Formats: sequence, C-alpha cells, structure tokens
Amino acid sequence: MRSPYLEMAGDAQFRMMSNNGLEYDASVMTGAYHDGGTWPTRGDQPLATCHNRNCPTFGKHPDIWEISINAMIRPQPHRAICAMADECGGNEPQSKQEILDFFWLNFIRHYLWNRAPVPQSCPLCMHAYTFLDIPDYLPALKDFLTGLGELDDVFVVSAAQILDWVQNPVPLEDIDKFKSWRRSCKRR
Repeated sequence: MRSPYLEMAGDAQFRMMSNNGLEYDASVMTGAYHDGGTWPTRGDQPLATCHNRNCPTFGKHPDIWEISINAMIRPQPHRAICAMADECGGNEPQSKQEILDFFWLNFIRHYLWNRAPVPQSCPLCMHAYTFLDIPDYLPALKDFLTGLGELDDVFVVSAAQILDWVQNPVPLEDIDKFKSWRRSCKRR
C-alpha cells in the first residue's frame, strides 16, 4: 500500500496492514541521494533511513515488507533531489530530451550499481496530472520503456512480483520458468 501523501501512521499503520493481510508498504522515502538503491526490506529488519514523518519502528513487523521510495537526482545543470519524477523542487525536467535523460540517469544508478529493483524511484512514479501539465512526459516515457525493452536483463514487473523474486530468487537464465513472472516477462 502507499500512504496518502506519504503521511505514514507509524506502528499503527503496520499493525493495520498485518491485521488485514497487506504484504508491503511503499511509502518510506530514503532521503538523500546515493548511488544504487535500497532493496525491499522485511519489517523485522532495520531500515537504513526513513525521511517521512511518523515512521514505523522497523524490526517489529516481520510480516510486512517495505519497498522504499529511493531519492532520484536531476542531471546538471539543474542538480536537484527528487522524491518522484515530477517533484524536483521546481526543477522538474520539461523537454522530451531532459525528461528522457532524467529517466535514464536514475535507472542507470540502480542498473550499474547494486541492481536494486527500481519500483518506487523510477520514471514510472509520477502524478497523472504531469501528463497534462508537461506534454513531453508521455513521448519520453514511451521512448524510455522502448529502450528498457531492448535490454535482455531488465523486466517491468509489479511490486508483488518484485517481492516474489526477492523472497525466491532465480538466476537470469531460469527467469522464464519463474512462476509469477511467466505471463508478463517473455524474453526474446
């Protein structure tokens, strides 16, 4: 689940999630930019950082996973830390090329560093109004997804599919046999 406006309810939120069979939260912001990203963390393990207000006590919730929102960076000359693709403190990319460069820069930080999944710190994480406010976002996103599709070792999957792989990893050469990815991830 994602907390509205990323306003968390601390341990009460994670208790509610546990009581209602919710498997993961996707609301924790990691804060400062760093290369790579954070891997999903089970709630009985310590979390590196939580820059939200009213964070839950990590280490107390073994049945809840956290898929963090990793900070993104806006390329020079506008250097900015961004919570989402369309929230860079007024320095959001505007042109199709700026947007595409932003998408690739933030993808590459994960891809070349620690290969952490890019579920929340990704170009796909933006508000719907962005497509109306900045018309170049949609063509840039289409080009970016086309580019991702050309990579043999990159898959666009759901958060649930990420957690399934994190809990039951298989080598890349066997990914075609991975049950939860079989229908959505066909390799060329």
